[in-house]
Amino acid sequence: PSWQQSAAASIFGSYIPYAPPPAPDLTRYVPGWQHGDQRASESLMRGMHYWGVLPSVARPQTNFTIGGEFYTATFGRSGKPNDIMVSRN
Repeated sequence: PSWQQSAAASIFGSYIPYAPPPAPDLTRYVPGWQHGDQRASESLMRGMHYWGVLPSVARPQTNFTIGGEFYTATFGRSGKPNDIMVSRN
């Protein structure tokens, strides 16, 4: 490596590519969950809020898991904060 690369590495440390955190598992908020696309229950929305994956204007689409299955959450047709749809990926 050139002296410039070595200097940068010594100043900033070695480069580690960004990896997003794993999607949280929200199974505990939906006992008896039936997998499939559906409207989010109040308890699921509370869990999504707690784990920072409740959709918002700034982040209209979020991801999480339920029972090991991946889901995406988006606003429902009304666009209201209490109208959240979850889709199985």
